[in-house]
Amino acid sequence: MWTPDAFFQHYAKRYFVIGTFIGIGLLLVFSNFLIGYSTRLPEYKWYTLYLMAAMMVLLTNTGLGYRYLWQGYHWFADFAPVLFGVLTLVLATQFTRCFLNTRESLVIDRLLQALLLLGGVSVFCYLLGGREYALKLALLYALFTVLFPLLGIWQYKKGRGDARFYVLGWSIWSLAVFIAVMRNIGFIPADFVTNFSPPLGLCIEGVLLSLALADRINYLTQEKETVELQHILHLQQEQMMLERQVSERTVELEKAMKQAELLAQTDSLTGVLNRRAFYDFSEREVNRARRFETPLAVVMIDLDMFKRINDSYGHATGDRVLIAAINTLQTIIRHVDLFGRIGGEEFAVLLPQAHLHEATELAERLRVALAEMEVKVDELTIKVTASFGVAAVDVENESVADAMQRADTALYQAKSSGRNCVEQAG
Repeated sequence: MWTPDAFFQHYAKRYFVIGTFIGIGLLLVFSNFLIGYSTRLPEYKWYTLYLMAAMMVLLTNTGLGYRYLWQGYHWFADFAPVLFGVLTLVLATQFTRCFLNTRESLVIDRLLQALLLLGGVSVFCYLLGGREYALKLALLYALFTVLFPLLGIWQYKKGRGDARFYVLGWSIWSLAVFIAVMRNIGFIPADFVTNFSPPLGLCIEGVLLSLALADRINYLTQEKETVELQHILHLQQEQMMLERQVSERTVELEKAMKQAELLAQTDSLTGVLNRRAFYDFSEREVNRARRFETPLAVVMIDLDMFKRINDSYGHATGDRVLIAAINTLQTIIRHVDLFGRIGGEEFAVLLPQAHLHEATELAERLRVALAEMEVKVDELTIKVTASFGVAAVDVENESVADAMQRADTALYQAKSSGRNCVEQAG
C-alpha cells in the first residue's frame, strides 16, 4: 500500500522520467527530420519514422497515449501495443536494410524481408482475434532484431566505417529489447529499471544512430569526392580523343538524324508517309489554307478485296501488288499533294488548293488507272480495283481527322455501291 506522499513522489518521479524520454525523443525526431530534409538521404526518412513509432510505443505503454490521444477508444487502446510495437520493429528493419545496404547480399535481404512479413502476420493475427498469438509473434520479431548488430559488424568488416556507431547503438538497443522481452515473458521481475530500460536504450541508441548517420554523410561525401576525382581524370584523358572524334562523327550524326527522321515519317514497306506523319503534315496544310483562305480536299482510297489476294497468293505477292498500286497512284497525283498510308490497304491524299469537284475528278483518274493496272508475279497476272471517298475540308470548322472521317464514310458508301467507284461526302 502507498502512503499519499510516497505515491505522489513515485508519480512525480515516474512522469519526470517519462517526460525526459519524450523530450529527448522529440529532439531526436526534429533534428533528424531537418537533416534528412536537407540531405534527401532515405536513411533519415526511415530513421525519423522509426523514432516516431518508438515514441508512440512509449506513450502507449505508459498510458499517456490513452489519456491524451485516443481516450475512449478502447479497441484501439488494446490494439495500440501490437500496432506501434510491430510498426517500430518494421521501420527499424527497413532502416537497417537501407543504412547497411543489405541488397548487396540476397540471402540477408531476404531474411529481413521475411521479418517484415512476420510483422504483417502479427498484425493480421490480432485483426482476426488472435491477440495472444499476435503478441507472441511480435516478441519473436523483437528477439530477431537482437541479431542486427551482427549485420553492422558484417558491413564494418567490408570497409564501411560508418557502421561502427550502428553496431554500438543497436547493441545497446538489443540489450534493452532483450530485457523487455524477458520481463514480458516473466523471466525477470518488472521494476523501475526493467520498465524503463527500452526508452533508455532507445535514447542512447538514438544518439548513437544519429552519429552513425552523420558518419554516413561523411562516408558518402568522401565516396562522392573520390568518384568525382576519378571522373575528372577520366575526362581529361578522354578529352583529346573526343575532340578528334567529334568532327568525324558530326557528319555521321547528321546523316543518321536525317535517316531516322525519314524512317519515323515513312511507311517501311511502301516508302510513303505513315499515318502519324500524314496527320502532322496535314494539320500544317489546314493552317496554311485557313491563313490564306484557299480550298483543301481529301481523298480516301481502299483497295477492293485485297484480303483475297493475300489469302490466295500469299502476303509477299500482296505486298508487290500494294507497292505497284502506290507507284501507279503517285504517277498521277501532284507533287504538292500529300500521300500517305493510313492502314493496311487504305491510303489518303490531301489536295491543297483543290475544290471538291477537282478532287473528285482526280479520284476518278486514280480509279481508272488502278483498274487498268496489271501486276505480273511470275506467271500470274493480277488486277486490282479501289473504292474512293472524297470530301472538301472545312478549314474554319473542322480538322483533317474530321474531314477524313467524312471521306471514309463516303468510301464505305462506294464499297456498298459495288466497289470500284468514287463517292463524295455530304
